Amino acid sequence: EVGFLALDYPALGIIEGGLLAFMGDDNMFDSVDAGRTELDDLITGISDGCDGTTTYIIGFSQGASVIRLTIDELSAANRAAVGGLGVIADPYRDADDPLVEHLTAEADEDLFGSGAPHTRDGIFTGLSAPDWIDGPFYSACARRDAVCNFSLRDLLVADVVHTDENYHGLGPELGELLADDLLARL
Repeated sequence: EVGFLALDYPALGIIEGGLLAFMGDDNMFDSVDAGRTELDDLITGISDGCDGTTTYIIGFSQGASVIRLTIDELSAANRAAVGGLGVIADPYRDADDPLVEHLTAEADEDLFGSGAPHTRDGIFTGLSAPDWIDGPFYSACARRDAVCNFSLRDLLVADVVHTDENYHGLGPELGELLADDLLARL
Protein backbone atom coordinates (compact mmCIF):
# COMPACT_ATOMS: atom_id res chain seq x y z
CA GLU A 1 0.00 0.00 0.00
CA VAL A 2 1.27 3.47 -0.89
CA GLY A 3 0.16 6.66 0.82
CA PHE A 4 1.02 10.33 0.75
CA LEU A 5 1.16 12.69 3.70
CA ALA A 6 1.76 16.42 3.88
CA LEU A 7 3.60 17.95 6.80
CA ASP A 8 1.35 20.33 8.70
CA TYR A 9 3.44 23.14 10.20
CA PRO A 10 3.37 26.95 9.97
CA ALA A 11 5.60 27.34 6.90
CA LEU A 12 6.39 30.94 6.09
CA GLY A 13 7.14 32.33 2.67
CA ILE A 14 9.97 34.71 1.90
CA ILE A 15 7.70 37.72 2.30
CA GLU A 16 6.08 36.61 5.59
CA GLY A 17 9.23 35.57 7.39
CA GLY A 18 11.77 34.15 5.02
CA LEU A 19 15.31 34.97 4.12
CA LEU A 20 15.30 38.57 5.33
CA ALA A 21 13.14 38.08 8.43
CA PHE A 22 15.37 36.21 10.84
CA MET A 23 14.28 38.08 13.98
CA GLY A 24 11.06 38.77 15.85
CA ASP A 25 7.80 36.89 16.01
CA ASP A 26 6.86 34.42 13.30
CA ASN A 27 10.36 34.17 11.83
CA MET A 28 11.56 31.51 9.46
CA PHE A 29 13.71 29.69 12.00
CA ASP A 30 10.78 29.28 14.42
CA SER A 31 8.76 27.89 11.54
CA VAL A 32 11.54 25.44 10.60
CA ASP A 33 11.80 24.30 14.23
CA ALA A 34 8.06 23.61 14.30
CA GLY A 35 8.43 21.66 11.06
CA ARG A 36 11.31 19.63 12.48
CA THR A 37 9.18 18.57 15.44
CA GLU A 38 6.27 17.66 13.15
CA LEU A 39 8.49 15.68 10.75
CA ASP A 40 10.13 13.72 13.55
CA ASP A 41 6.70 12.97 15.08
CA LEU A 42 5.31 11.95 11.67
CA ILE A 43 8.19 9.55 10.96
CA THR A 44 7.94 8.15 14.50
CA GLY A 45 4.21 7.56 14.06
CA ILE A 46 4.78 5.80 10.73
CA SER A 47 7.66 3.62 11.93
CA ASP A 48 5.90 2.74 15.22
CA GLY A 49 2.53 2.02 13.62
CA CYS A 50 3.67 0.33 10.43
CA ASP A 51 6.70 -1.87 11.08
CA GLY A 52 8.83 -2.31 7.97
CA THR A 53 7.42 0.76 6.21
CA THR A 54 9.75 2.65 3.89
CA THR A 55 9.32 6.43 3.93
CA TYR A 56 10.47 8.82 1.22
CA ILE A 57 10.57 12.51 2.03
CA ILE A 58 10.39 15.45 -0.40
CA GLY A 59 10.58 19.14 0.52
CA PHE A 60 10.78 22.48 -1.29
CA SER A 61 12.80 25.41 0.08
CA GLN A 62 11.78 25.76 3.73
CA GLY A 63 10.54 22.16 3.59
CA ALA A 64 14.02 21.16 2.38
CA SER A 65 15.47 22.99 5.41
CA VAL A 66 13.14 21.05 7.68
CA ILE A 67 14.29 17.77 6.14
CA ARG A 68 17.99 18.62 6.20
CA LEU A 69 17.92 19.74 9.85
CA THR A 70 15.78 16.81 11.01
CA ILE A 71 17.37 13.76 9.40
CA ASP A 72 20.59 13.79 11.41
CA GLU A 73 18.65 13.82 14.67
CA LEU A 74 16.41 10.85 13.90
CA SER A 75 16.48 7.82 16.17
CA ALA A 76 17.91 4.56 14.81
CA ALA A 77 14.38 3.16 14.34
CA ASN A 78 13.29 6.24 12.40
CA ARG A 79 16.46 6.19 10.30
CA ALA A 80 15.68 2.62 9.28
CA ALA A 81 12.31 3.80 7.96
CA VAL A 82 13.80 6.42 5.59
CA GLY A 83 14.26 5.04 2.08
CA GLY A 84 15.32 8.22 0.32
CA LEU A 85 15.11 11.97 0.13
CA GLY A 86 14.34 14.63 -2.43
CA VAL A 87 15.01 18.30 -1.76
CA ILE A 88 14.13 21.14 -4.08
CA ALA A 89 15.79 24.59 -3.75
CA ASP A 90 17.65 23.48 -0.60
CA PRO A 91 19.16 26.40 1.38
CA TYR A 92 21.58 23.89 3.01
CA ARG A 93 22.77 22.41 -0.29
CA ASP A 94 26.36 21.12 -0.34
CA ALA A 95 27.42 21.37 -3.97
CA ASP A 96 30.30 18.92 -3.51
CA ASP A 97 28.47 16.22 -1.55
CA PRO A 98 29.19 12.84 -3.21
CA LEU A 99 26.19 11.24 -1.45
CA VAL A 100 23.74 13.53 -3.25
CA GLU A 101 22.66 13.36 -6.88
CA HIS A 102 22.48 16.99 -7.93
CA LEU A 103 19.90 17.87 -10.55
CA THR A 104 19.49 21.15 -12.37
CA ALA A 105 15.99 22.56 -12.52
CA GLU A 106 15.11 24.59 -15.58
CA ALA A 107 11.92 26.43 -16.41
CA ASP A 108 11.30 24.45 -19.57
CA GLU A 109 9.87 21.13 -20.77
CA ASP A 110 12.95 19.19 -19.67
CA LEU A 111 12.58 20.35 -16.04
CA PHE A 112 15.88 18.93 -14.86
CA GLY A 113 18.89 16.89 -15.78
CA SER A 114 22.05 15.64 -14.15
CA GLY A 115 25.61 16.71 -14.61
CA ALA A 116 27.63 19.43 -12.95
CA PRO A 117 25.06 22.24 -12.92
CA HIS A 118 26.55 24.52 -10.28
CA THR A 119 29.47 24.74 -7.94
CA ARG A 120 28.07 26.85 -5.09
CA ASP A 121 26.51 25.81 -1.80
CA GLY A 122 23.13 27.03 -0.57
CA ILE A 123 22.65 30.33 1.22
CA PHE A 124 23.09 28.68 4.66
CA THR A 125 26.30 26.93 3.48
CA GLY A 126 26.68 23.29 2.69
CA LEU A 127 25.35 20.61 4.97
CA SER A 128 26.53 17.13 4.06
CA ALA A 129 24.06 14.31 3.66
CA PRO A 130 24.16 11.72 6.42
CA ASP A 131 25.98 8.55 5.41
CA TRP A 132 23.31 6.30 6.94
CA ILE A 133 20.69 6.84 4.22
CA ASP A 134 20.29 3.56 2.37
CA GLY A 135 18.72 4.99 -0.74
CA PRO A 136 18.78 7.92 -3.13
CA PHE A 137 19.19 11.53 -2.12
CA TYR A 138 18.19 13.93 -4.91
CA SER A 139 18.73 17.69 -4.81
CA ALA A 140 17.20 19.90 -7.51
CA CYS A 141 18.30 23.51 -7.87
CA ALA A 142 17.75 26.09 -10.60
CA ARG A 143 20.93 27.60 -12.00
CA ARG A 144 20.23 31.16 -10.82
CA ASP A 145 18.37 30.38 -7.60
CA ALA A 146 20.50 32.11 -4.96
CA VAL A 147 18.79 30.15 -2.18
CA CYS A 148 20.30 26.80 -3.24
CA ASN A 149 23.15 28.08 -5.46
CA PHE A 150 24.20 31.15 -3.51
CA SER A 151 25.71 34.24 -5.06
CA LEU A 152 25.07 37.86 -4.15
CA ARG A 153 24.43 38.71 -7.81
CA ASP A 154 21.74 36.03 -8.11
CA LEU A 155 20.22 36.97 -4.74
CA LEU A 156 18.93 40.14 -6.38
CA VAL A 157 16.65 38.00 -8.59
CA ALA A 158 15.94 35.24 -6.07
CA ASP A 159 12.32 36.29 -5.79
CA VAL A 160 12.00 35.64 -9.53
CA VAL A 161 13.96 32.38 -9.71
CA HIS A 162 13.08 30.92 -6.29
CA THR A 163 9.40 30.33 -7.02
CA ASP A 164 6.98 27.46 -7.29
CA GLU A 165 6.55 28.21 -10.99
CA ASN A 166 10.24 27.63 -11.72
CA TYR A 167 10.12 24.28 -9.97
CA HIS A 168 6.61 23.32 -11.07
CA GLY A 169 6.41 19.62 -11.74
CA LEU A 170 9.57 18.64 -9.87
CA GLY A 171 7.74 17.19 -6.85
CA PRO A 172 6.00 14.52 -8.95
CA GLU A 173 9.17 13.85 -10.96
CA LEU A 174 11.27 13.40 -7.81
CA GLY A 175 8.45 11.27 -6.42
CA GLU A 176 8.68 9.06 -9.50
CA LEU A 177 12.45 8.66 -9.07
CA LEU A 178 11.96 7.72 -5.41
CA ALA A 179 9.13 5.35 -6.35
CA ASP A 180 11.52 3.58 -8.72
CA ASP A 181 13.79 2.98 -5.73
CA LEU A 182 10.86 1.59 -3.74
CA LEU A 183 9.88 -0.78 -6.55
CA ALA A 184 13.47 -1.99 -6.82
CA ARG A 185 13.34 -2.93 -3.12
CA LEU A 186 10.27 -5.17 -3.53
